Amino acid sequence: AGRGCSMVHVPDGRYDAGRLSRCLMCGEGLVPNVLLATVDFPEGLPLAGRSELVEARVCRLKRKTSGEASAHELCEILPFLELELHKQLVYKMRVMGLNAAFGL
Repeated sequence: AGRGCSMVHVPDGRYDAGRLSRCLMCGEGLVPNVLLATVDFPEGLPLAGRSELVEARVCRLKRKTSGEASAHELCEILPFLELELHKQLVYKMRVMGLNAAFGL
């Protein structure tokens, strides 16, 4: 439990086993196949492999509206933009052979 990798281990019995893999650092814990985190890379977490910059971009045309109409349009489209960014990021990570992203 004192290993640095334990901070990314999934608590037992909490998630679908099809989305988990055995930890390559300790061989004991289960870790998610893909890890997305808004925090920076934690100090003390062991790194296996390489680290690379991954970029994802989404562009949509916006109608020429202003005020409340503009705010309403953005509120309606924002969840779909976030989903598109998530899909693009995960796809690019898989293509690059990466399984974790920090500082999102």
